[in-house]
Amino acid sequence: MSSRSTLSRKPLGLIAVAIALAVIGVLFSGGPEAAPAPALEVDQLSIDLPARAKTTDSFEIAVAGADPGENVEVLVDAGYDRRKFSAVAGDKSTTITVPPMTYAGSGVTLVTAHSGRKVGRASLEIDPGVAVSPLDLYLGPRTVIADADHFSMLVSVPKDNLGNPVSNGTSVSYLVTRPSEATEESARETEGLLSHLVVYSSTVTGRTRLAAESGTATGPERSFLEVAGVPSSFTIEPVDPLPPADGSALVRLRSDRLTDEFDNELPDGTAVFLDASGATGIRRLRTVTIDAVAEFVLEVPDQPGSVTIVANASGTMSEPNTLQFASAVDELPIETSAHEDGTLVSIGRVISARQNYVPDGTVATLSIGDDVYEVPLELGQAEVVVPQTQGQVTVDVLGTSESEPLQ
Repeated sequence: MSSRSTLSRKPLGLIAVAIALAVIGVLFSGGPEAAPAPALEVDQLSIDLPARAKTTDSFEIAVAGADPGENVEVLVDAGYDRRKFSAVAGDKSTTITVPPMTYAGSGVTLVTAHSGRKVGRASLEIDPGVAVSPLDLYLGPRTVIADADHFSMLVSVPKDNLGNPVSNGTSVSYLVTRPSEATEESARETEGLLSHLVVYSSTVTGRTRLAAESGTATGPERSFLEVAGVPSSFTIEPVDPLPPADGSALVRLRSDRLTDEFDNELPDGTAVFLDASGATGIRRLRTVTIDAVAEFVLEVPDQPGSVTIVANASGTMSEPNTLQFASAVDELPIETSAHEDGTLVSIGRVISARQNYVPDGTVATLSIGDDVYEVPLELGQAEVVVPQTQGQVTVDVLGTSESEPLQ
């Protein structure tokens, strides 16, 4: 009994192993050869539709060639978005109505129809509607020189109520109002989604305003500023009589009216630089214009002599002007006397050209050969003991010198 059972099980085990090996072989060999998918039958469906349609209108698509009772799907691709429609094929053709657009999508629209393995393709042009307010207006630059040579540009992008740019050839009217209130009208057609107007500057400073309209659509007013160019020649003159060269007085200098070649005044805040060169070196001052005039405050030199002033406004140099500053000292008395430590030098009282004492702190310079001493004056006088007893002392106060022999 047991031996029969053993014999009967051996063939079953061999069969199982054979099946397993067969399955593994199939897996490693890539499986049974797959049947090729049926090819699409392109252009087997014909599509009849209008050549053009408006975004505001519906239009019909007629699809022929589908098997009766088969489902027909139509895809309308406007680039911005896609709409999908379906219907059951009739005996002859299937008609699908495409409603008006509710989003931006004018231009070339592709239509693709599917029914089973059959495919058809066609296209039509979707025309945008009329322009609506507000017009998109872009202006730049916002500041130009009023010389009839520089310019700004206004760009208009009219769109319909769905946001589609209007058709090429749509007229846009422009109105330019100059600072003098003179007006200029012109019209430009759209091309490549937009229209533009180049506006050259006038020769009068002020604000130029621009407006645009297309049909009943209008946009916000834009404007740019026309400003003066570089100034013409100008001069710098002192406002008050020149004080003596005491190193502390101030003198006001003022330009004449700064205008360009068209007599336009330079705007307030134009930077003007002044260089003053003379016996005390070179100094640079900076100011800005107010009412087209530049004004400077210059400290007078501490030595008599000439100072040449030249101003620079936007690259235009003023005519050089030489100012002569007289001595600030009218009397410079000096006395020397013997001192146990050398020589006592008494200075003063030093009287200025205005017949008063020179300012306290004014420095008197004593020169004895190669030796130099400095002493500040107070109430116009000072005393100093120097070790030398031979030779001569020279005292200089604000460029005026006097000499006395040593004791």
